[in-house]
Amino acid sequence: ARNFAIAESMGMDIMTPCAATAGNLNEDLSRLKGDSLLLAKTNEVLERTTGLTMTGDVGVHHLLHVIVDEIGLDKVGEKLRNPIDFPIAGFYGPNMQQEGACGEDDVFDPQYLEMLIKALGGNAIPWESRTQSVGVPGLFSEEATVLRQIASTIEDAKSEGAVMIVSACTLSHTALDVYQGKAGRATGISTNIPVIHLTEMLAFAMGHYNNRLAQLRTRIAVIGD
Repeated sequence: ARNFAIAESMGMDIMTPCAATAGNLNEDLSRLKGDSLLLAKTNEVLERTTGLTMTGDVGVHHLLHVIVDEIGLDKVGEKLRNPIDFPIAGFYGPNMQQEGACGEDDVFDPQYLEMLIKALGGNAIPWESRTQSVGVPGLFSEEATVLRQIASTIEDAKSEGAVMIVSACTLSHTALDVYQGKAGRATGISTNIPVIHLTEMLAFAMGHYNNRLAQLRTRIAVIGD
C-alpha cells in the first residue's frame, strides 16, 4: 500500500521486471480497490505512519508487457545487434497468469515472451512447464520438494531442445539458476543449462555485455550438475 501511495503521489504507474512482484501487487491492488473498509483501514495506518494515502488510481505493469504493449516489438527489432539465434525456453512462472497481471496477453496461454524472443532472432520452443511454479516460497521449508520442481522444469526445457532458459521472474530465475546444481544432485536429473533474465537477453541482443552469455556457458561447463 505504501508503494501504491508513493506512485500515486508522483502521478506514475509501477513497472517491475519480476513476475512474482507484478502478480502480488496486482492482487493486493485488486483487494484494496474491491474492499472499501480494508482501504479505509489501510489509509488510516498509511497516513499515520507516512503522511500518505491511496485511492487505488495506479497501474501495475510487468516490463514484458510494457515492451510488447507500449514500446512495440517492431521498435525492439530495430535495435537488434546480436540475434539470439538458438532455441530458448521462455519461462513466465505462475504469478502473471491472473486477470489484471498479464497485460493484454492471454492469461491461459501467454505468448508475449515467445514473441519477444522471436523479435530478437531466437527460436522460442513450446514447452509445458513455462507457467508452472518452481516452488520458491517453500525453498527453506520444503527444500526437497522444491528441488524436484526445479529439476523437473529444467528437464522439460532441455527435453524440448532448449539451450537456454529466459525467465520473466527474478525469484524463479534465482531458483532455476542458483539451485540447479543442487536440484540435479538431489534428483539425478541433468540440470546444467544457462538461465538468464529477460533484461539480460535484451541487453545482449541490443549489443551490450557481449561476453555475458559466454560467461554463463563457461559457468555451466565449470560447475556442471
